[in-house]
Amino acid sequence: MEDNQSGGNLIFVDGELVPVKIEPKYCINCKQKLPDSLIRRHAIYCSTYCRQEAARKETGTYYVDGKMIAAGVTGAIHELVVCVSLMKIGFYVFRAQSPACPCDLIAMKGEALYKIEVTTGKKSIKTLSFPKKRSGYIFDYIAIVLVDGSIIYKDNNYENTDFPNFI
Repeated sequence: MEDNQSGGNLIFVDGELVPVKIEPKYCINCKQKLPDSLIRRHAIYCSTYCRQEAARKETGTYYVDGKMIAAGVTGAIHELVVCVSLMKIGFYVFRAQSPACPCDLIAMKGEALYKIEVTTGKKSIKTLSFPKKRSGYIFDYIAIVLVDGSIIYKDNNYENTDFPNFI
């Protein structure tokens, strides 16, 4: 037996069929009420767009007109974020023109030159995750750009460092 007012879910209580009350749930991205059909499927987002938007916020992926942009574009954006940060503190910064270069940036201050590789990272309360670079990359420092736009620098052994503040 089906009850259209409760979404079709009935249970027996004391020998009688009683409609199941479905507690309202809300999309964790946009806070709109989820339709009963999505609640039954244990959904937490009201739409694909909300699911993608939540993933973007978590991972730092960029979207234009509702479409995810290419990873290479995200990489270029993050390289520019690092460039701006270094230029603000007095570095001259040079970007690689070839996608096959062994590092992304060269930073110069006085006589010192530093090869910098830029990558995207994700930080939780206890861990920092980012892709380690394979052989063929040559860099003095790796700049890890996080979702919030902050930058964490590590040396070429992936140890924490004070770069660029030690100069």
